[in-house]
Amino acid sequence: MKILYILDNYYPHIGGAELLFQRLAEGLVRRGMSVTVLVPKNYPDYLDEETHNGVHIIRQKVPSFAQRYFFMVLAIVRAVRLANQHDVIQTATYNAIVPAWIARKLTGKKAILTVYEVWDTKWYTLSGQSRWKAGLFRLFERLLLTFPFDRIVCISDSTLRDYVRLFPSAPVSRIYPGVDYDDFEKNRLSDEQRAVFRQEKGYSADDFLVIGFGRPGISKGFDYLVDAVPPVLKTQSNVRFLFIWPSAPNFISLRDSLVQRLDRFRAGPAVRVLDKQSRTDLLQYIQAADCVVVPSLAEGFGYAAVEACMLGRSVVSTTAGSIPEVISGHYRLVQPGDSDALAAAIVDMVHQRSHYSPPRYFENETMIDQYQALLRAEIPSVSR
Repeated sequence: MKILYILDNYYPHIGGAELLFQRLAEGLVRRGMSVTVLVPKNYPDYLDEETHNGVHIIRQKVPSFAQRYFFMVLAIVRAVRLANQHDVIQTATYNAIVPAWIARKLTGKKAILTVYEVWDTKWYTLSGQSRWKAGLFRLFERLLLTFPFDRIVCISDSTLRDYVRLFPSAPVSRIYPGVDYDDFEKNRLSDEQRAVFRQEKGYSADDFLVIGFGRPGISKGFDYLVDAVPPVLKTQSNVRFLFIWPSAPNFISLRDSLVQRLDRFRAGPAVRVLDKQSRTDLLQYIQAADCVVVPSLAEGFGYAAVEACMLGRSVVSTTAGSIPEVISGHYRLVQPGDSDALAAAIVDMVHQRSHYSPPRYFENETMIDQYQALLRAEIPSVSR
């Protein structure tokens, strides 16, 4: 079977959506399928075309601004040509929907849409959004979601409920993203290694290290976590905050504003901000933490929370979206958009006051099995 993915981002871009499709694509290749990925060329140093772990990646050149929106138009011709060479198309929310749907329409190929999240009225709650801008994005999202596909896959029960509320008769199912537990084991630190890593990074055994990491997008709620810093430091002198935020073009203005707000607190060594880290370094920083905070305002799956839980870290997060259905271990949940509640939950973690639930697992092979079954059901005439 030959599968064409048309996506907004893919490797080496780092994020939950990119991890989902990288693990899926490479898993299907290992099972004998042929996979091509068509994505925007987000950075000039990215190759126009390459093969990575058996997956053929083609990058469409786009301007340095509004890249996803230009991709909607500039990728159409190539999407149609590639669709003719493949058995099935798969895409995901949001902008890549347009070239994928046009390719489906013009070639008659079956197409599957993966929905990460349905924001709908949540647009009005996101960071830095004016009401008129939120309304435009809501309208744009609704328009894209009306494009018909042969099958819809939502990545959590929360997303499934939100999607079915808008489109009750759609052919929809839920497949959780897979998590690479081998990656965790390869990078797992012993207690001694963790202590050495903390010491090398300037954190003593008495410091209570709180980490927030990920892309500082409008749905991630980092502005509320930033506002929680002063009340925590006021009562907990041993707390240290570390923020790991990549300087990606799509998020640079929001990142800069967050850093400026932190600078105004004059917290000195109690607060540090790092740029993008390698996968290995990021996993080591997470393990060095005493508490990971995931302050999301909306969440389709919640890779950050799941990975922190799998690495045995205590987690403070919100009840946004899928978080309550995927979180496990020691955790505290608060309402999204409440910096005082986040501060109180962090203080609770300092004093080892938390809830506990058994670990939850989201196996890569389970995800690949489910997508493979879906592909074979949609195209029964192609066995491989």
